[in-house]
Amino acid sequence: MGASVIEETKVTKIRVFKWNEKLRNNRHLVFMDQGLFLLITKSYFNNGGTVQIKKGLSEKASFFELASLLSPDAIKSTVTRMLSSSAQFRPNTIPALALQISDQLTTSFRFQRHTRSTASNSPITVVVAEISRTLTVQNDMDVDFTSIVSILRNSVAVQILPPKPIAVDQPIGLVQVLPENALPIVHPFADGLGDMVGACPICLRDFSLSASDDVILKTPCSHLFHGKCIRRWLSRSLSCPMCRFLLT
Repeated sequence: MGASVIEETKVTKIRVFKWNEKLRNNRHLVFMDQGLFLLITKSYFNNGGTVQIKKGLSEKASFFELASLLSPDAIKSTVTRMLSSSAQFRPNTIPALALQISDQLTTSFRFQRHTRSTASNSPITVVVAEISRTLTVQNDMDVDFTSIVSILRNSVAVQILPPKPIAVDQPIGLVQVLPENALPIVHPFADGLGDMVGACPICLRDFSLSASDDVILKTPCSHLFHGKCIRRWLSRSLSCPMCRFLLT
């Protein structure tokens, strides 16, 4: 067998989206306490020294229960099941790949518990995993949002004319969620600016130099928040609580 049978995989990007379009599905009921998982793979096949590259999107996204995103073990179990059902990877590579994906989801995103009533008014959570498979790791695959939405609609047999939002106070369509570690930490006290920053606009508590939980994060629109406050806010909204700037 050639080198192409030695499967090496690496997660190149994990993205989370909120799909804010109402689903009208005449074939089966789409529960709003479920999310969608989509794989994008870039594979390299070595055939006698000639490398052939194949890019691909899963033909359909897979459903998962939102409750399975609330703990690291549940996330890993769910991702393992999604990878196995895709039939794209060798069984011996799936555990390490599932660990990479679940670790990134656990450290970069915070998911909120939904009841049936609250989930019915919340955009659908979509997890997109981009994976480089076999010998070489390359750059991102530049798959546009239109392709992803097309597959998502096909997965749930949805016809949307025209699109309507689930949450009227959020942007319609597929909007990427900002990872928690994407917001920079600022140190106003070390720079002598402590008297100028005031209080966190969410909890209204003053920024403190001594409190261990008072790490200060700065949004792209230059507003400052306690780390815990803005992370909790971003788990349910995609915009800045001060100016409604879209944080994606």
